[in-house]
Amino acid sequence: MIVRYVRHMGHPVACVVAIDNGVVGWSKCHPKDAFSKVDAKIVAAGRAKRGTNKDLPTGRVKVYDPELGLYFESSLKKELEDLIEHVTEKSRTYNWSGNRG
Repeated sequence: MIVRYVRHMGHPVACVVAIDNGVVGWSKCHPKDAFSKVDAKIVAAGRAKRGTNKDLPTGRVKVYDPELGLYFESSLKKELEDLIEHVTEKSRTYNWSGNRG
């Protein structure tokens, strides 16, 4: 499984997983809940398996740019879209038989 997180001020708030070649799902923690990586992966993997008709969540996040050494404000939806694209591309070259390709 490939797992990546969207972080707000360094803390994970959303998760994107790939469970097979091009099979990707996402999850987002409710703002009133504490983020759990285990729960996030379970929800995201379930959506990858079954699909989802949920729209990507909206809102704002402060994302760290290591090249600038600064946080910048971004759309959560954009960050998830970018991460879904990245994880989907990575899943196409991943060796799903157990070894990295």
